[in-house]
Amino acid sequence: MKVTATLEHWWHEPSPFNMIWGQIHDDVHDRYVEGTLIHTSSLKHPKEQVYKAGDIVTTRNSFYKLGRPKVFNDGI
Repeated sequence: MKVTATLEHWWHEPSPFNMIWGQIHDDVHDRYVEGTLIHTSSLKHPKEQVYKAGDIVTTRNSFYKLGRPKVFNDGI
């Protein structure tokens, strides 16, 4: 398994498509400019899975390494 790219400041959106949004880095296919916000295609993992930094997530054609997750401010 070769990592396709790393996603930084990512978050998981389980419904309706079970994808991860994040800033792409080190894309081996040079599809995006460094730091571009993208979303993956549907993940090959259960929607209920909990992800953490360092995990490798799999889509139909790609393997993404998860870097730092996005921190959402709840206004407090």
